[in-house]
This record gives sequence, structure tokens and C-alpha cells, in this order.
Amino acid sequence: MNASVQRSFRLPTLANIRAWRPQLSTEALIVLTSLFFAVAGNGLFWHSAMASHPGSLRYALSLLLLLLGAHGVLLGILVWRWNAKVVISVLLLVTAFAAHYMSRYHIYLDADMLRNVLATDPKESRELMTVSLLWPVLLLAVLPMVVLWRIDLRRRSWGRSLLWRIGFLLVAAATALGGALVSFQDVSALMRNQREVRYLATPANVLLGLPRALRGDNPVQRAPKLPIGTDAKATPRAATSKPRLLVIVMGETVRAQNWGLNGGRNTTPELAQAAVVNFPDMHSCGTSTEVSLPCLFSPWGRHEYDEKKIRAHQSLLHVLNRAG
Repeated sequence: MNASVQRSFRLPTLANIRAWRPQLSTEALIVLTSLFFAVAGNGLFWHSAMASHPGSLRYALSLLLLLLGAHGVLLGILVWRWNAKVVISVLLLVTAFAAHYMSRYHIYLDADMLRNVLATDPKESRELMTVSLLWPVLLLAVLPMVVLWRIDLRRRSWGRSLLWRIGFLLVAAATALGGALVSFQDVSALMRNQREVRYLATPANVLLGLPRALRGDNPVQRAPKLPIGTDAKATPRAATSKPRLLVIVMGETVRAQNWGLNGGRNTTPELAQAAVVNFPDMHSCGTSTEVSLPCLFSPWGRHEYDEKKIRAHQSLLHVLNRAG
């Protein structure tokens, strides 16, 4: 092998790696970041969305353009030269965590689930920090961040930056629209029949759901609770009898197929021996405590679910307390 060929196949030295600082515009960085999120950070989204059209390249291209365009618009609004590296670093870390937990527990990151995440106490958080989290964080956050912080972003005047950004947002929106049109019938069917799939597209699900989850200053929450069951009275008991004691035990995160009393694997051996009454056909109002528990104690239930009405009124606990 001659010297020229040897030079062309020479491995990069540590000095060359340290000197590697590519220059990009902020818009180019947003495009690359959006592509990374679409391809690497949305495994569960692709698995769920493609289940109805396995092997369809046209449908896959449509979804890819939708993800690229949607993330391009969101990042185009949030990411500017002065905050690009910090914001993208945070989003890389959020995407790594979200992708891991959505895939592991098959959860949808909507506003209610994000509200639960924000309300999680340190003890629960520590229990979820397992060794299995290391690889997603390393591959989806740490390594991309190393590359990100080696990039030099080109400077522009404010006027030129604004013009470029307006054009970029228009192109990103057109990309999303074009993606929808590439396979319109299939995409519209997905959005109509599997609307929850949009909560798997990360970090778009976090960026769109977080403002709703943080919206705690709600007039409904601050107003006095409207009374229900005002005519409820405790049944008189004999003077010699013991006082009544009512104990309500709430068990969370129980799936019907994993509940031993419904048949199948015996996951409830002690309850099976206690002669309890089991109701096998029960449905929750939601998959999170934030939704299901207030609904369970309200008079409306799942079929007439109305979050504002439930939060504006008292619950079964108020009625029991008032009735003595």
C-alpha cells in the first residue's frame, strides 16, 4: 500500500477529534435534531403506528415527514442560537427518559400522565431509577450531547435570523402537511381510530402536554366545591352497638388480566382465601391516579365523565363525612 493510500485510511487522532468543530446554522441543527428524534427516539410510536400497515414504505414516509415537520415547528419556535445547546440538551435527556419509560411500561405521555410525573415523590422516583435506564440515557442523550456541544453555530443579524426563521417555520409546516398528504387516508384513519398514538411522539408529547400539566391555577380548583348528596343520612344504630368503622382501601395500577381473582395466574392468593366479592368487569376512567381516583368517588362515573364537573363538586368522602 503506497503512502497516499495509507494517508487516506489513517484513523483520526485524538488531536483531530479535539479540533473537530463543525459549523452549522441554527436551522440546520434543528433539522438534524428533529431527524434524530424521529428516527432514534420514537421506537414505540413507530411500532404502534406501523402495526396496521407493516412494510408500507409510503405510510412510513408519511409518518416520518409528519414527525420531522411537527418537531421542526416546535423546535423552530423554542430554539434560537443563544439557547440552542441548552434547550436541545434538555430535550435529549427528556426524550431518553420518555422513550425508556413509555417502552418499558407502555404508557402514553399525555397531560394527565405528565401531571403524575411532576407529582411523583422522591421515593417513587428512586424506585424507577434502575440499571436498564443507563443504555437509553447513554445512547439517546449523552452521546448526542457530546456531539452537540462540539458544534459551532453561525452568527446572523437579528433581521436575517428572523427572516430565516419565518422561512424555516413555513417549510417545516409544509413538510408536516406534505407528510399527511402522502398517505392521507391511512394517516387520517390512524388519527381517528388510534388517537392516543400521538401521545407516543416524543418530545412533541412533552412539549405540548407540559403547559397543560403545569396549568394549576384553575378557577375550578380554587372555587369552593359544590355539594352533592346533601340528603344522605346515616342509618340509626342501636345504643348498645359498637360505632361503625368504614375502611376504604384503594389499590392502584391493577390490570384486569393480571388480577388473580379474575382467573389466570394466581396473583391474589390471600384475597382468594378471604371470601371477598370480586367484580370482574370494572373499567377505570383513566390510566392515572389524577383521572381515575376523583372519577371513582364522583356520582358521574366513566360513561358521563366530565373532568371540570368532577373537580368542581364534592366527592363520596364529603358525603360520608357529612352524614356522620
